[in-house]
Amino acid sequence: MAKEEIKPDAVVALDIGTSKVKAVIAAVMADGEFQILGYGVSECQGMKLGYVSDINLLVKSIQRAVNKAEASCDLQIRIATVSVSGDHIGFINEKGMVAISDGIVSEYDIQDATQTARNIKMKDSTTLLHAIQQEFIIDDQTGIKNPLGQQGHRMEVKVHLVTAHTEKINNLQNCVERVSNIEVDRLVFSGLASAEAVLSESEKEMGALVVDIGAGTMDCVIYQHGAPWASFVIPNAGNYVTTDICSAFHTPLESAEKCKIDCGSADPDSVSKDPFVSIDIVGTNERTQVKVQVLATVIAYRYRDMFEMLSNKVEEFRTKLLAQHMHLDLGAGVVLTGGASRIKGIKAAIRPYFDCPVRIGMPNLAKGMTDDINVPDFATAVGLLKFAADQVKYENDSRDYSSSSGQGFLRRTIGWLKGMFYD
Repeated sequence: MAKEEIKPDAVVALDIGTSKVKAVIAAVMADGEFQILGYGVSECQGMKLGYVSDINLLVKSIQRAVNKAEASCDLQIRIATVSVSGDHIGFINEKGMVAISDGIVSEYDIQDATQTARNIKMKDSTTLLHAIQQEFIIDDQTGIKNPLGQQGHRMEVKVHLVTAHTEKINNLQNCVERVSNIEVDRLVFSGLASAEAVLSESEKEMGALVVDIGAGTMDCVIYQHGAPWASFVIPNAGNYVTTDICSAFHTPLESAEKCKIDCGSADPDSVSKDPFVSIDIVGTNERTQVKVQVLATVIAYRYRDMFEMLSNKVEEFRTKLLAQHMHLDLGAGVVLTGGASRIKGIKAAIRPYFDCPVRIGMPNLAKGMTDDINVPDFATAVGLLKFAADQVKYENDSRDYSSSSGQGFLRRTIGWLKGMFYD
């Protein structure tokens, strides 16, 4: 029996990482919430550190995940929201300013101010992924979240712009669209998607650092006063831990990965000195005994290297804020998520670098989530669903308004503009 095509109010997330491809299908409810319908996971080949390294291999990897997701709920994927990562991801915090027409802030004033910020000149090789409003200033009043309807003469908006290398994301999009003619609805920075899945609104207000630790990269976002202020990627993550184990104990990749997951810890002090683990020796049928604490020492060394790089990036951003007479406040602390955040001892490993609370972020936005999905590995995929569901809800709200008001065209136009500004 032929699969049924996904309804307009269903959404699809396609999280393409270095080691795994995850395809998740969800239905958007009337209240804007969403329910998981099905999902598929496949090993990823052809992707390295956020870059397409082999088109044919990557297309096959995506196809396998899509096939599994479709089979799990007997639906056919035609459009998807897709994750983007890699150290080509950059950010700019820009300002836009307009004179307020008629002395009262309208939707068009808001969009004009945001467009002014978006119009910053960028390299030809750079594409704007996101333009997210941080705060508005009307005359001398700062800290305004929603200026609509307020009176004033001049309005300024601060906007967080997330950029990507054009050719890199075009390569990724081309791979997705070669899979059963799937159309890419939008590309979303993985770090922002993960943050949407694991942060509460109050944590965003308090200030937080979200770090999604995958196989190839750490995707990071810093929130201040409810909005992102820094978005960056560090190309040092879980696969490097695995290769360190390979080098230290002369064991194959598969054995090193299993050893890391089953017995590994990023905190040697929490591991008993006595237990041993048996691991394969590369190129032979032999096995050797390794102390679990020695294994933890190797793992901890790499995690310290990763967290030192992360700390340096955060301090660099803190210095930039101080130059603007602003302070970095991580009141909600550091939230670690992603597959490589699940290793034992990781909170102890990062605490020397950040004097604030640390927790593991679990995706908690969707109904119908099974234990397989309610894990840090799926944070990006669930966050992608949130981005897609928000867009569907806005489009539905616009349709409802247009069916009951003669101003439907105006509403749809504003809806289109909002969609454009949050691409």
